Amino acid sequence: MQFLKFATIPVVLLVTLIFGVLFFDFSEAFIYNPPYLLLTFNLIFYIGATAAVIYISIKSFLKLGSLAVLLVGTSIFIFALSTISAGWVGIFSSNYSITIGNICSLVASIVQVAASILSLEGKYDTPSSDRKLLLTTVFVASFLFVEFTSVMALSGLFPSFFMASGPTLIRQVVLGLTISFFAEASLIFGIQYVRSRSSVLLLYTLAIGLFSLGLFSSFTVETIGDVTTWLGRITLYTGTIYLLISLLMSRSRGVNFSNGWIEAFKQDKLQFDALITNMNDGFGYYRIVLENGEAVDYVFVDINEAYMRITGLGKEILGKRASEVYGSFGNDLQERIKVYGKVALTGEPTKLEFMSSKSEKWLAQSVYSIEKGCFAGVIEDITARKKAEEELKKSRDIEYSRRVELEAVMATTPAYVWIAQDSECRNMIGNKAVYELLQLPPNSNISQSSFVKERPTNSVSYDNQGLPIPPENLPLQEAARTGKPVFGFEFEMRFDDGRRVWLYGNATPMQDANGSVQGSVGVFIDITQMKQLQTKLNQYAKSLEGLVEERTKQLLAAALYSRNLIEVSMDPLVTISAEGKITDVNSATELATGVSRERLIGCDFSDFFTEPEKARVGYQSVFKEGFIRDYPLSIRNVSGRVTYVLYNAIVYRNESGKVQGVFATARDMTEYKALEEKLKNSERLAYIGQTAGMVGHDLRNPLQSVEGAIYLAKEELKSIPENQARQSVHSMLDMIDEQVTYMNKIVSDLQDFVRPLTPKFEMVDIKKLVESALSGMNFPENIQVEKSLREDRAVLDSVLMTRVLINLITNAIQAMPKGGRLTLEIQREGNSIQFSVSDTGVGIPEDVRPKLFTPLFTTKSKGQGFGLAVCKRIVESHGGEITFESAEGKGTTFSVRIPSLK
Repeated sequence: MQFLKFATIPVVLLVTLIFGVLFFDFSEAFIYNPPYLLLTFNLIFYIGATAAVIYISIKSFLKLGSLAVLLVGTSIFIFALSTISAGWVGIFSSNYSITIGNICSLVASIVQVAASILSLEGKYDTPSSDRKLLLTTVFVASFLFVEFTSVMALSGLFPSFFMASGPTLIRQVVLGLTISFFAEASLIFGIQYVRSRSSVLLLYTLAIGLFSLGLFSSFTVETIGDVTTWLGRITLYTGTIYLLISLLMSRSRGVNFSNGWIEAFKQDKLQFDALITNMNDGFGYYRIVLENGEAVDYVFVDINEAYMRITGLGKEILGKRASEVYGSFGNDLQERIKVYGKVALTGEPTKLEFMSSKSEKWLAQSVYSIEKGCFAGVIEDITARKKAEEELKKSRDIEYSRRVELEAVMATTPAYVWIAQDSECRNMIGNKAVYELLQLPPNSNISQSSFVKERPTNSVSYDNQGLPIPPENLPLQEAARTGKPVFGFEFEMRFDDGRRVWLYGNATPMQDANGSVQGSVGVFIDITQMKQLQTKLNQYAKSLEGLVEERTKQLLAAALYSRNLIEVSMDPLVTISAEGKITDVNSATELATGVSRERLIGCDFSDFFTEPEKARVGYQSVFKEGFIRDYPLSIRNVSGRVTYVLYNAIVYRNESGKVQGVFATARDMTEYKALEEKLKNSERLAYIGQTAGMVGHDLRNPLQSVEGAIYLAKEELKSIPENQARQSVHSMLDMIDEQVTYMNKIVSDLQDFVRPLTPKFEMVDIKKLVESALSGMNFPENIQVEKSLREDRAVLDSVLMTRVLINLITNAIQAMPKGGRLTLEIQREGNSIQFSVSDTGVGIPEDVRPKLFTPLFTTKSKGQGFGLAVCKRIVESHGGEITFESAEGKGTTFSVRIPSLK
């Protein structure tokens, strides 16, 4: 440090002044010695600095048992206490003051020499059980010694030749010994500094040297208060300042005061071990190896037991280079060596995390430099934390992957998927294929009974006989109405724009735990091409009554046309002979099996399924019954991939009516199975919701009874004279009433969450709706309400939307426990109305945001997690959406957007 370069300048200056005054005999040129000045200076300089040194020395001794540090504190304690006592006695008698100072300083210097010798030898041999007793004994004895000396001096009980006026021989001998002992202690500490290069020890050495120099100046004093006297005092005061600075610098070494003070006086290996052995974390001390000024390696100087336990390395690595311990350097270790070199050379601490190649553990390391060219590292095993982080990341990746896969299946499957969200099938959604078929925007309501502005085209459904199908008899409506699945439903959709699409599929009801129908789901495939093929085949069959040549041409044309139609189909198509042999396939079949058309023709149909016997039974039943529908099989690809399919097959005949074979088509149901699993999960959630609804219903009646009982109790109280008991009972009834109100809110949330939403739409003034919601709210005094409400109208259910507003405003108030600003705003964007509720509260944490609208999720100490889930259901029942933006510590804005008509 730059400071240490100038630390010796005051010492050199004081030595020069003292010897200059002695040489030129300026001692009595100036005499100044007011009675209280010496005591004042002694109190200022000795109490603060020496008290801190004594306190840290005591704390360090109790922690590690260093006798050297104990004696350092004891010596400073005797010296400071005797100096203050001498300064006070000097008010009455200079001789008495000198007597106290000489005797006590001699003892302090002897103790200081003992401390320096023990520090040099590294004695740490005081058991922890004996430390408090030894410490108490030493300091009490020191205090009594100083007090005894002071009392003896004030009582005049010392020999007259010692207490006589002027520099007597015995006084000079005692003072000379004191100067010699302090100088010897300073010399020994200086030798220790040369070995350890501890800046703390350097300043302490200079402080003890200044004590010796200050006493030497007093050795030559002829008149109290002369120049020599004040030079000696200034030198002693400077020594106390150096003491304080050395103590402060022990904290700047990266450890606490007590450990830093101990470390300054350590010299040998035993002290170093005693310091680091008590650490719970691993500790290593290293010397950096440089080549051309760059760090290329490092040497293990010392390690503690925790280091060996964590890394798996033993004492045999001491003195070895890292290259010898770890072998060839990997990129990670090379980069760490560069970091270690920077720390060792610049003194800038840093932190690292890395995988140990020896112990195969993740380690965190704090690296700092005690002296230039060396560095120390404290390590911690963080393997468990790293594994937890990796598992969490893996779990999130799997969850995200599954969600993306499901969305991809719904978006890319060629099948049409309808989902009815209520038993009347008034709210229906579909996948991408359905919205493209109906030419409607994504996420809109595709129910025929829904209101969709500027619907591009409408359709009417017809059965196989060409008769219109009533809407209530369509498959999803029938499944929802009867509670029974509908299989193999075939119908034609005829659109206003001239399109005709034949669909074939199944519909299944969705029921809750009690068997109540909550909606239905249907999956259908496009069989338009098959129907067209069937029509064409029928037409060709009728025309075969013509000439043989014409019939031959027509048959060839039909075969060619059939071949093309078969190839166009994305579903596997196959024809089978009466013997069960494949007679023809399309490209989709080749893709599903991984076998070429040439190899497939002539093979047994059942050979390409995971259950050959089941496949054989299937096509044989077609020959018996004439057809088969939705026969489940699993095609086995040569690569091992399995495709789940539903087979639909019919027999085909020649012109005489004889069965020639079987025509079979398979629909890939792999994605449907995944969707079916998702629907089962939705059903489980519906069961939970139904149970919650029943619990809420059963709680409502008892709560109403409790409310009535509270009201009657309060009425009865009115007839009782006013007293403390009445007030106490009334307070308890108020508290019960509050809790009943809160339980009612829970019941309302439960019922709102589980009951089907059937909004009663009407034209509503939005501004009045918002102001009505505000009028029923109680706002704390520390919350400022701001409104930006425009006149506008929209078709909605005012009761349900008021519930949404009250929930959002209540949440905003609760988000500002210390007060803030609540802002309500209405604005129009195209054909939509948006109203927003903003607060300046605590904000929503990042990890909470994805779960905010999840039922039963809440961050409040009193809450059930239904409020926002109910809000979301209400808004979506209006064909709208609810979103939010939030910043932690700044606030949150919830926005509700709904379609509207002016």
